[in-house]
Amino acid sequence: MNDPAGRLQIHLHRQTGGLGVKIQSSRLTNASRVFIGKDLRATLATLPSLFSVCATAQTVACVTAGEAALGLRPHPRVLATRLLLVELETVREHLWRLLLDWPRFLGEAPQGPAMAQVMAAFDQGRRVLVANDDPLRPGAELDARAGHNRPDAASAAAATAATPTASAIAAAPALTALSAITKRQVLGQSPGDWLATTRDLQALRHWARRSDTAAARLIALVDHQGWAGLGRSPVAVLPPLTLAALDARLSGPGAEAFIATPLWQGAAAESTPFARQLDQPLVADLARELGNGLLPRLAAQLVELASLLVELPRLLVALADGATPDAPAREPATPADPVRGPARPSGNGPGHLASKVPLPNDLTAGVVAAQGVSPQGLEAAAAQSAGTGLAQVQAARGLLVHRLTLERGRLADYRILAPTEWNFHPQGAAALGLANLPPADDATLRRLAGLFITALDPCIAYDISVI
Repeated sequence: MNDPAGRLQIHLHRQTGGLGVKIQSSRLTNASRVFIGKDLRATLATLPSLFSVCATAQTVACVTAGEAALGLRPHPRVLATRLLLVELETVREHLWRLLLDWPRFLGEAPQGPAMAQVMAAFDQGRRVLVANDDPLRPGAELDARAGHNRPDAASAAAATAATPTASAIAAAPALTALSAITKRQVLGQSPGDWLATTRDLQALRHWARRSDTAAARLIALVDHQGWAGLGRSPVAVLPPLTLAALDARLSGPGAEAFIATPLWQGAAAESTPFARQLDQPLVADLARELGNGLLPRLAAQLVELASLLVELPRLLVALADGATPDAPAREPATPADPVRGPARPSGNGPGHLASKVPLPNDLTAGVVAAQGVSPQGLEAAAAQSAGTGLAQVQAARGLLVHRLTLERGRLADYRILAPTEWNFHPQGAAALGLANLPPADDATLRRLAGLFITALDPCIAYDISVI
């Protein structure tokens, strides 16, 4: 039976002068077209089951693009809450790799019980953040005066009062639990302390020698075996993209080809945690010596995990205080804004928030604010609507783009560009990196290839064959 999520078939061909690499994907890059003819609310209800990996990021991208098409400008606190949800999902996804996949490259058992604790904390945090006035619905608003977004009964006991800030307060234990698991199972110290003391290659080596975690042991193994620069290639990171430029490529007859095998300015590019963390001291130090090799990629995932666990409580406290917090600046892209229709101005314009979730700035002039739109009001507006919306979200594995067109309240077109298509492009970071693997026997070659692919982190399963 075919895997409905798709699968990567990665073939390594031994040949004179190195390895030939062929990557074939059975992923349905046009799967989003199944939603054509449905209304936005029905699409949002079904979307997470179709795109179960990073389902929150997919939902946020869909609802943001849909609101842009409808002419709705969500309250900044709704956008900040969506950001929190996406970042929380990113923490979960990184811990999935670190606790379940990294140990197997050491011949160790996956840390299943710890991952079960991660899932429980994630579910708790997500549940309280979407309670009552769901910030993932179109037109949602966290109205401080009306007291929306109160926690459900199970979470209310953790809050001091049934106020608009209660959900933010109730989510704090989830972040505390995730930080504790990361300290105990991954870093061996608090995320903040690890970031402060692990700022270059020598510090990373010192940490790897003295810490008794699978993550530290894998870093030490990669360094000791001389694999630190493994998979280095000339593929550049994806630069900041304007919505107007993306809209031009995601519309018209060439859109499907672009989504399946995207190029930027005629070349493959990568969108990964490594690309997002290049300005962080540790990753920058490693990249100067090792480029985009294996060790900088593994370190980037650790840096991003630790950074999120430091930044998310700050974002949560700001929400609990009723503020509209600045988002953590963790990506190479400049602030993104929803775009309504192909005639909107190009460029990202002014703005001070570097966010994984599109946040409003001056380019949204003319888009009305959504002041607590009711489902009935939304349906009435949607029934008369005709417009296009596009949103960028930095998901756990890279840039996720949704573009949709509504006509009379139903989707007339829907296109999704996922990070896997950038990173596993036939001439992309995975293909060129694998081609540079050193000579080895079949078993070692599969192990090195699997380690490098895991560091790039596709969102679907893969098979490796050596020919």
